[in-house]
Amino acid sequence: MRLNVVLNGLSRDLTGGPLSILRFMNSMLKYTELGMRLILIDGTGLGEEEFRAHAKKYPALELLREKGLYVYNAYGVTVAVNPGDLFMATLYYTAFTCDATLRAYPALKNRNFVYFIQDFEPIFYPHNTGYVTALETYRLPHFGIYSTPFLQ
Repeated sequence: MRLNVVLNGLSRDLTGGPLSILRFMNSMLKYTELGMRLILIDGTGLGEEEFRAHAKKYPALELLREKGLYVYNAYGVTVAVNPGDLFMATLYYTAFTCDATLRAYPALKNRNFVYFIQDFEPIFYPHNTGYVTALETYRLPHFGIYSTPFLQ
């Protein structure tokens, strides 16, 4: 079984959000039997070798650097999955990616995705389609992991 973490991209400046996600993945490798695969859909930022070299600066990412699997520039690319694989969204538009993947592949046993919620993302948009689109992701079938009790 593997957790496929869908993220937009990684830059050299690992800010709080992406770093928290990577630390979560590292902890999952340490405390569970799950495999970890990072799927980057944006095509910008660090490549695999560059990321592995940069991640050496972060001791809390050691297991992820050594054992994690990576798919770069995956937008529109078919990525092989196993029926027991799980998917984890990391921001609102990756929630749509995870949901669409689960609908497109009925052989996947886990019909809900994991949603790593660190912010109430609609608040970043005025009351327009961006707000409504981000809000809609909370109605998709998911299991939430929240950064604070306030977000539950």
